[in-house]
Amino acid sequence: MKISISTQDLKSAVALASNTLGAASDITSHFVFVKDGNGASVMSCSLPRTFSKVPLIGAQVTGEGSFTVEGKRLIQMLGAITGVVNIEMGEDKNVKFTLPNGQLALTSLDPDSFPSWLARATGAVKETKVSASILFDTFNSLKSYVCTEESRQELAQLYVDSGKAYACDGFGMSVARSDSLNSLSLKIHTKDISPLLKFLKNKEADQVEVLKGEQSSFFKAEDGSIFGVMDISSKYPQTILSYAEAFEWVPHRVWGVKKSSLSTAIKFLRAGADKDDLKVTFTDEGDMLPLKLSMRPSNGKGDMSYNLSSASIENPDQDLELFTSPDEKMFIERSRKGLTEESFDSFSFNYQYMTRAMESIPSDNIFIGCNKEGNKGYMVFKVLQDSGVETVSVVGWMV
Repeated sequence: MKISISTQDLKSAVALASNTLGAASDITSHFVFVKDGNGASVMSCSLPRTFSKVPLIGAQVTGEGSFTVEGKRLIQMLGAITGVVNIEMGEDKNVKFTLPNGQLALTSLDPDSFPSWLARATGAVKETKVSASILFDTFNSLKSYVCTEESRQELAQLYVDSGKAYACDGFGMSVARSDSLNSLSLKIHTKDISPLLKFLKNKEADQVEVLKGEQSSFFKAEDGSIFGVMDISSKYPQTILSYAEAFEWVPHRVWGVKKSSLSTAIKFLRAGADKDDLKVTFTDEGDMLPLKLSMRPSNGKGDMSYNLSSASIENPDQDLELFTSPDEKMFIERSRKGLTEESFDSFSFNYQYMTRAMESIPSDNIFIGCNKEGNKGYMVFKVLQDSGVETVSVVGWMV
């Protein structure tokens, strides 16, 4: 097989395939070039979980066959060249790259030793088709809530079922919902989320086919690009699924603050606190005084606090049904109901978990709902993404 392609098109394909390039000293550290109909594709995999196949758009392909090229060397070479490059397996079993001003040969391994991902993808059955932007917003909004401890296999995954997606690490959790997810059933390992997000971001304008293969799932873009993940055997805790009710919760109290001022306050207070101190206290001292964050000084002396800017709502008096943002609706609904028997004016949280919640909120307004249960409690965040994906997150207080 001989391939003639512009270096820019080759770079684009290799950049996408590099998301699943393995690091071991075997064929998984190589890109595999294969004949694909009248064209060609480049494949990569990182054992045991992920796989990519990306078509070489714009390539002219003659002959048959396949070959591999060491990933790091190919990426390094592509960073130095422009124009059209011709790629061909030589009689010496090395792959030759020929340009008008130069020639380079790289070692090829036996492509038949590449894991059987292509056969799985070819035999996969279409389950549904979903907008890449909806999948991206769903997975991206939950990413920071997925447990990263592989020893907790039941939580080290993002779980999708019956129109909702779930993530939990034992301290906080989040649920996303969209009608587009109704036909999906997926379990995505915590380490596979980032490369999958890169794939979906690259194909954000596409409708993506989701396919089920042998012990695997695949995401296929409109140009034929494929991202594959292995199935996870660990059962997701069913108790977490009940938190989907949080979409309908009206917390005991709801506060609205500007995200920019909340972020500044946390950074400001951390400068004077002990590096191992994660506890930040939120205080509402009444209508005439600003909302406030505070931390304990590292030397134990004096006061460390920062006043917050309150969030604003354009039409707070309009009918509740007219609010499209679930966080604004939560704030207005609670304001109209007034204080409850569980009223309180202060709570403490782990600033790392607050920062995590802020990352998934696109607006500069953050509405923090809180429920109190004895001395304990939790924060509730509701978000509507531009794609229509709605999320609710629940994060525990610090006592």
